[in-house]
Amino acid sequence: MGATDYVMLRKLTVQEGEPIDGILQRACNELRGLGEKALLQLRLIGTGSTDAGGNYSARLTPAGTFAHADSTTRPTLAIITTTDVFRRLANGTYSPVQAYLDGDLRLHGNVDVAKRMLLHLAGSGTQVTVCPLLTNESWRLDGPGIGSLTVTGKFFTPSGTVEIVYDWGGGRYQRITIADSQGSFTITEGSLFCGDIPGHPGVGVIVTATDLSSAKSTTQNYATPCS
Repeated sequence: MGATDYVMLRKLTVQEGEPIDGILQRACNELRGLGEKALLQLRLIGTGSTDAGGNYSARLTPAGTFAHADSTTRPTLAIITTTDVFRRLANGTYSPVQAYLDGDLRLHGNVDVAKRMLLHLAGSGTQVTVCPLLTNESWRLDGPGIGSLTVTGKFFTPSGTVEIVYDWGGGRYQRITIADSQGSFTITEGSLFCGDIPGHPGVGVIVTATDLSSAKSTTQNYATPCS
């Protein structure tokens, strides 16, 4: 699947090599009406003498998005990439989803905010296509030897059926869930054994989610500590 199969941002640049501050101000203007409350931080890694990189912050509020000078406050969402990749994203020539899958874009914090921003800034004629991802895991120890794992799925077929398989080394368990109208779901599975799968340090359960409409799947390993 190529980059053109994934949602692109609408064009946020007006000329080649324009200052990063100008691009960010335009993005802030475009985010009006999102209705989100969050502190964002963009961490750019320099790729040359003309693009030295740096940290930029913005605060999302229901009234609008505003530049935020304090970059030391712990952000709700940190977006980390290079200045070159950022310019390609802002030009509308490189999909944020593809950049994430390529390892060119990293997200720390509330990934749900990133998805809502992506949908709000999407270019005309594009849509978030099926590209299954599992995020936001949460493990909770419920009793001696057992616990519950919560995972969130993104970019599945809207309102589609998803097969979830939990593999804890000594057995497998299958469950079916339905994605919402945005292709997302959050599911909690209890009575999972804690501890590592033999031969897999730090991995207590392997979760595979398959989008049955497209037959596309994604797999993630999760730690299930006993303490």
